Amino acid sequence: MLRLSRHPVVGIALSVVFFIVLDAAIFRSGFYARFVSPESTAGKFFYSVYYERGRQADPKRDVLLLGNSKMEWGFGAKHWEEFAPESPIHFIQGATSASDEEWWYYMLRTLDPNHDRYAAIVIPITAYRIAPWSTDFQNRDDTAEVLAPILRLADWPGFVGEFSRPELRSRATVLALSGARRYALDLQDFLLHPLKRLEELRRRAEIGQNWLRDFTGATGTMDELRVDPATGRVAAYPARFPEFKRRETDTEFIRPPAADAPRLTARNAAFEAEWIARIVKAYDGSKTRLIFIQVPRLPVPTPSHTPIDNAPDVRDMIPRAPNVTVLSPDEFTFLEQPRYFTDILHLNSDGLKLFTEKLGTEVERVMAGN
Repeated sequence: MLRLSRHPVVGIALSVVFFIVLDAAIFRSGFYARFVSPESTAGKFFYSVYYERGRQADPKRDVLLLGNSKMEWGFGAKHWEEFAPESPIHFIQGATSASDEEWWYYMLRTLDPNHDRYAAIVIPITAYRIAPWSTDFQNRDDTAEVLAPILRLADWPGFVGEFSRPELRSRATVLALSGARRYALDLQDFLLHPLKRLEELRRRAEIGQNWLRDFTGATGTMDELRVDPATGRVAAYPARFPEFKRRETDTEFIRPPAADAPRLTARNAAFEAEWIARIVKAYDGSKTRLIFIQVPRLPVPTPSHTPIDNAPDVRDMIPRAPNVTVLSPDEFTFLEQPRYFTDILHLNSDGLKLFTEKLGTEVERVMAGN
């Protein structure tokens, strides 16, 4: 019998095999994904997909709402049911904070592989005219971790290649090769605080697919916001704002240097065009209606959201198809007032009610063919 201490190569080889088997059994199988913190962005995204996949769908009535926190905070499914109890449509909240069109593409592919699960899908756009946002959405450092649990093995080569920054391609490659690496920080937190995590998971399981259904909106308005006309910066915040909310607000009043704005605008437009086209192409020939909307943007105009002259328009990027509807940008601009926002980005409870009622009515109209 071989003694491993005298044959280090054999010992190393067996260790590698053991790691691969363990990695596959625990991390690649999807087993550990069910223990990810439901409080994290990755956890929220995973559980949104997990519980929606387990729900009994009604393809004739179900309307899936995609989106980030603006839709998460802005639409109340329960309020719609109370406002329109006889409605022929049933809204499903699929929004996840910080998500973007790339995440939605992979979410839809997982939830709706045959493109027939939903009567309609609402796809919210932050602003039809592209602004020079500083975030490089195609090179986000959290995308690989968030999408890893729902990516197929064959996806990884193409997915890795979508990152233009070498360090992110390298990082995504490591995540592709090692399931354990994807969950390293989450696993560490789990081991340090197991009882807290189990309680979080218990509460999340208890809520199940209805975790956003009963949300009625946040309190407070932005009526106290004041902007210095001389500097264009915030001069006064709502008194209830903690420091991090003040910093979040300040960020929206920072405009990139004029020399960078065209490049950032072009970069953001390329991202929007790529992933919107992929979503529309996936539903080519489907009976599912794709409804694009411009969500209520901000309570006041800000430099970060102000497009440059001749900025591209998302409406020009959306492929034309019989099942595609693009609502007017004016549908929800009546909500772009301080009294309807709880902070610089999100609607409050009054805004939620009005947005829910208006969006629901518009979706009903589109689905009725009017």
